[in-house]
Amino acid sequence: MRLGLRVFLGYFFALGLTAWLSLSWIERELRPLVRQASEEALVETAYALAASVQPAMTASGILDAAQMQSLTALTHTHLQANIWGIPKQQLNMRLYITDKNGRVTFDSEGTDTGKDYSQWNNVFLTLQGKYGVRSTRADPNNELSAVMHVAAPIMRNDTLIGTLTVAMPSYSTQAYLLQAKRHLYLYGVLIIVASLFVGGLFTWWLIISLRRIGNYAEHAADRHAALPHFAKGTELEKLTSAIDTMRNELEGHHYLENYIYHLTHELKSPLSAIRASNELLADNAMPEAQRIKFVANVEKQCEHLQILADSLLQLIRLEKKRQLDHTENVSLSALITQEIQTLQLRAEKRGIAIKVNSAGQHQAVGDPLLLALAIRNLLENALQFADEHSTIAVNVTGTDEHVVIGIQNQGPVIPDYALQRLGERFYSLPHPDGSKGTGLGIAFVKEIAALHNGSFTISNVDHGVCATLHLSLQ
Repeated sequence: MRLGLRVFLGYFFALGLTAWLSLSWIERELRPLVRQASEEALVETAYALAASVQPAMTASGILDAAQMQSLTALTHTHLQANIWGIPKQQLNMRLYITDKNGRVTFDSEGTDTGKDYSQWNNVFLTLQGKYGVRSTRADPNNELSAVMHVAAPIMRNDTLIGTLTVAMPSYSTQAYLLQAKRHLYLYGVLIIVASLFVGGLFTWWLIISLRRIGNYAEHAADRHAALPHFAKGTELEKLTSAIDTMRNELEGHHYLENYIYHLTHELKSPLSAIRASNELLADNAMPEAQRIKFVANVEKQCEHLQILADSLLQLIRLEKKRQLDHTENVSLSALITQEIQTLQLRAEKRGIAIKVNSAGQHQAVGDPLLLALAIRNLLENALQFADEHSTIAVNVTGTDEHVVIGIQNQGPVIPDYALQRLGERFYSLPHPDGSKGTGLGIAFVKEIAALHNGSFTISNVDHGVCATLHLSLQ
């Protein structure tokens, strides 16, 4: 299972569990809250009605007929109310009054007049000067059949003469409770969907960030791989910095190990030749002609070592670069013409013509010295391996996005076994004149191309080899 899916499923499970527990708790607490609000309203109603009927009540707890009729009419009032979208057409309220002994003297429903209610908690507690309330179910198995009774004392001159009870069935508030639950679940679903959307965006961002870091680590061998950038001080930024530090350490170790190996191998031949020549020169009996020959050989090998050392130092500086220190608009046509002029005398000695095919003046953004070095190496390689009295063609083409410089000579093709290895440090093919190069020229070109966001390819063509330098203009 992919990491992104695991993160999202883990977030979804945690969110779903939290939402389910929260909604369950709120739903469980919702009914008591509604009952509490209803009880408070009943308390206020009971005390207000008790105060209003007190003047019309005798000391024995009997209301006059007019007051009884008025209270009965009140409980049967028809309404045209709309409470938060729920219509209400009548009062679901029952009123009953008892005397100071708990006997019912008035019942708005007319069913329990004369009955003894002194044992019911609402009446019993109120007659004792306490808060009287009770809730009784008509059907023990049906919670909605419960009726809440709240009583208030009827006082005259600080003397209790009776009680007034307001009764309200639970189903009166059921519609509001169901509406609250619907809203609760609707908003809960909306919050969950919004949270999942935000969680999905966060997961996507996290996975994309980790993928960028993974791609960087995967291409750690490419020294020009771009380091992902994140907000400074964040864990992702610290992680990329740690990977980059580790990469530099490993790269430096491998780099040094690789160079020591190749350099040691490359130095063996000229050092052996110098040592052998030195041993022969130590013999004073050597003819002068041979002495001159061996001295020339020593000079040649020393020159080769000097060129190797200089080229190697220059390549090391190039390979340590991650980006160009200086860039400017460079005229490739002028640069190619300049490098051809420096090699013109060598080409003429061998009867080789160098022709440039370019449609217009092509520009590139880069380091002119490095671009000149790359073109010079390609021209020198083409000239070194070209047949006598042949032609070297330099083709320059371009679009709005890139410029392509192709240098093609006429001469021996590159063997298949060597084609893929060209560009490796110190790897070179024997020159037609028997000399051996440093094997660093193509490595220079590849590094310079990479620093300019370009690429380099070399391939066999009819009767020769074509080296192509791609330079990106983006």
